[in-house]
Amino acid sequence: MGRAWCAVLALLLGCSGEPQPRPGPGKPPATVRVVQVQRSSRPVMTEVVGTVRAVRSATIAPLIIGTVAEVRVGLGSSVRAGEILVRLSAREVDARLDQTRAVTALARRERERATTLKGQGAISSSQYDAAMSQWSLAEAREAEASTLADRMVLRAPFASVVTAKLANVGDTAMPGQALLVLEAPSALRFEARVPEASVDWLSVGASVPIRLDGLDKELEGRVAEIQPAADDATRTRLVKVDLPQVSGLRSGRFGRLLLATGSAQTVAVPAEAVTRHGQLETVFVVDSGTARLRLIRTGREREQWVDVVSGLSGEEKVALPGAVELVDGQRVEEAR
Repeated sequence: MGRAWCAVLALLLGCSGEPQPRPGPGKPPATVRVVQVQRSSRPVMTEVVGTVRAVRSATIAPLIIGTVAEVRVGLGSSVRAGEILVRLSAREVDARLDQTRAVTALARRERERATTLKGQGAISSSQYDAAMSQWSLAEAREAEASTLADRMVLRAPFASVVTAKLANVGDTAMPGQALLVLEAPSALRFEARVPEASVDWLSVGASVPIRLDGLDKELEGRVAEIQPAADDATRTRLVKVDLPQVSGLRSGRFGRLLLATGSAQTVAVPAEAVTRHGQLETVFVVDSGTARLRLIRTGREREQWVDVVSGLSGEEKVALPGAVELVDGQRVEEAR
């Protein structure tokens, strides 16, 4: 172990091939700022990947078979509630509507004739009732055919944006076949499948941080839904988090949900106290007025402080060399 440390120190202090100056016995101590290493309890964060989804979405699909005659929108089109999106064509539907309209017109004339004859006493009550029934039946059939014809026109159920276009003019549309997908951009959620053990740290209404790709800051979301049962294959549960409104944010963006799943003792030093030599990281620990070079391994950086994963216990004091070039074993004194 001692030889390994010597090799590392030799690499740090003598990699240039020139002998490094050693502090002479009569050399005055260097004046440096000295800071106590921070030791505190911080939450252990677990990252869970997920995707931004729209709270309101709709798949536009026909209820009857037909041929796509017209598509009025494209990908990214903004539509209003009730706006026509797609028109279908089916000759049998049009023919049925024309037929029922003709039958209704005939039944209406028969009703009017029966009303006149009934007033003159020329027909019986049963004949009059039969004419009324035929007219009512014809109107009901026309209403049915008209409703069927209305289903050939597909409209937007709410104000939204077209996020998928799955049909073109001339395609045969089957009942239930998706033609368009709409999403309301005004309300977005972050959806992630959280490991079963980590869900216990969440509750509906709780605030959680979310980091999305392309955004330079974390968002604060609120847990809206938690799947009650875990998936048998993945042992995860779906969690939906409502997001605040952010300009330019769209569904489909990748991100990470940050969960505090416990706490741990952490050691931190000022970022300026850390010196990096390639992949090696060092600090100077001040012990009894002497600067001692110490190898460390750092973690996350928070507000000009760096977490130290290994190399320090938390009881030490470290030097902030600044413009002073320190060497291992050099005498130092704390700046006042």
